[in-house]
Amino acid sequence: MLRADYKPGKIREISINIMKLTNRLKLNTDQRGFAALIIAIILVIVLSLLTIGFAELMRHSQQDELNRHLSDQAYYAAESGVNDAVRAIQNGFQQQKNQCGPVGNGPGDDSSLVGVAGAQYLTDNYADTTNSAQNSPQWTCLLINPIPQSLAFNPVDTVTPQVFVVQPVTPSDQPTLMNQLDIYWQGTDSSTNFRATQYSSASANSAFPAASGSNPLWNSIGMLRFSITPLASVTRQALVDDTYTSYFYPNRDNSTGRFGTGGFAGGGGNWGQQGEVINGHCNGGSTPRYCHVRVTGIPTILGEQYAVSLRSIYGATNVYIQGSYNGSQINFAGVSTLIDSTGRSQNVLRRLQVWVPDRNSYPLPGFVAESTGGICKQISVVPGSITGCGLVGNGGGGGSPGGDIAGGGNNPSPPGPPNRTYPLSWVRRFHVIQAPANVQYCIWNFGDGTTKRYNGSDCEPFAVTVTHPYPHPPDQCTHYNVNVIFYYPGGAYAAAPYGTYVPYNGNPPAPSC
Repeated sequence: MLRADYKPGKIREISINIMKLTNRLKLNTDQRGFAALIIAIILVIVLSLLTIGFAELMRHSQQDELNRHLSDQAYYAAESGVNDAVRAIQNGFQQQKNQCGPVGNGPGDDSSLVGVAGAQYLTDNYADTTNSAQNSPQWTCLLINPIPQSLAFNPVDTVTPQVFVVQPVTPSDQPTLMNQLDIYWQGTDSSTNFRATQYSSASANSAFPAASGSNPLWNSIGMLRFSITPLASVTRQALVDDTYTSYFYPNRDNSTGRFGTGGFAGGGGNWGQQGEVINGHCNGGSTPRYCHVRVTGIPTILGEQYAVSLRSIYGATNVYIQGSYNGSQINFAGVSTLIDSTGRSQNVLRRLQVWVPDRNSYPLPGFVAESTGGICKQISVVPGSITGCGLVGNGGGGGSPGGDIAGGGNNPSPPGPPNRTYPLSWVRRFHVIQAPANVQYCIWNFGDGTTKRYNGSDCEPFAVTVTHPYPHPPDQCTHYNVNVIFYYPGGAYAAAPYGTYVPYNGNPPAPSC
């Protein structure tokens, strides 16, 4: 039933209000817009992180490139230090440089070497001499040691032996004793491909394959042939008795720091097992090189020099050597100079260590003689000690005794017709038999375009025997007029000719000459 106050329009208004309320409730419960907002925020965060990541990656890439560039500059600056040191050495610098800075009198400079021969090349430490700005590339520390405590040879190849003469000295360059050498080596490519087992003369691996670099039977780094000869005596028997030779074998060892041992084992030239094969106990973690052999019991004489020969077999190697006496490390003189150079470019440092040949040394041959045919193998160890085959003579010809030229001594016997086959070298010896007083120096003129200078007491009568090799003996076409000139304060005194070599048979040169 309808109420008495019922009105149709009122009912319609109520219905419309109910519908509006219902729509409002539906709008408040719709979550689709809120989810889109969350997704948009997440996308913004992800894109921001990606942008930051790429920016950081680019920054690191740029920094790495800058570091590589600065590292290269520092390396070249260190190289410039090495080049400065080499140039100084080539121009007479033979001192130890123990202070880092350049030679000079400024703050941080090494003033102790000012005025020393060759030191003028050590005064500018900038890699670019036209740019001396504080942050430009420069070497910051340059040390030069002509008597280093170690020697390095990179590489020692399989063809030409590395031969050198070394003298043990103290850090103050005084002669000392040496009874032990430590030889370290590894392949030039730093390979750790060592022989699987130790060498044993009783085992199946005691036979070695042919020494060919491409031999598949030797799949390992190279062996090292080592020889050492004390030079206290250079007679034939002393050289035979006192030379020790062994072969270092690159066997694998699972422990670091181990080494093989060989060497002197008594007196009278008893070097133990001559030609023995010594295991090197190689390990990729060992330093300063992977393989190590210690040669002990080296004969000790104060002031002794030793000839050392190294040659690789199967493959080139890098070799590092240290010496000691009763456990105390010694220095080496007469072999090489150690240059230690540190370069800097901004905040990046690079360090180089280089061994350069000693200025007063010269390459020594690995073999006494080589020939594709037969040759006479009588060899002169010291002038006149062994004669024969016409290579070294005591006057006369072809090694017959008599006839040395000694201050106007005998002329040599005629060597024969001009068309004879000459020996490779014709060695003559001279000495002064009279000289003025107070001689500062003297110069020998050997008559073949060459001269030789001696100082002070070496110019006194019979003080020094002067040895000179000629291309061939005098003949009808060649003669040598030998004289010596003495120099002293106030002038020069030319002595009478000493040993004038006359033409063959006294005849004038033939037209064919």
